[in-house]
Amino acid sequence: MASVLLGRLLHLPSLAEKSWPTPAIQPAPPAVGTVAYLGVASDAPGVLVHAMFGYALFQSTVLPAPWRWIATQPFSMSDCSLTFGLTGLATTAIRLAGHGADTSFLALAAATFVITNFIVGGIALRTV
Repeated sequence: MASVLLGRLLHLPSLAEKSWPTPAIQPAPPAVGTVAYLGVASDAPGVLVHAMFGYALFQSTVLPAPWRWIATQPFSMSDCSLTFGLTGLATTAIRLAGHGADTSFLALAAATFVITNFIVGGIALRTV
């Protein structure tokens, strides 16, 4: 999916205004996959879990670019796509911190939790 979206952004005209939140779904597959893996695995998180979490975190770093533009537009249902990957990322960070993966995950879990709640709360307020 990432290669399709990147190719579209580089070689085709810009996305329609209502489609701007679409790339925000990119962090969701690795973040939700990591949450699912941690839910069924009984062993300590391994390299695969950390790689999937790292990829979701990397994809989330691309998201701040369209935030200012999205915030100025009227609310649309596609804005809800922003929450799926971010909540998965925050849940993964909290689960990894709970597994005692590394002390740096405690700070990362707290930061992603606060940022995610701020964004989800903002989107919830825009629906009213």
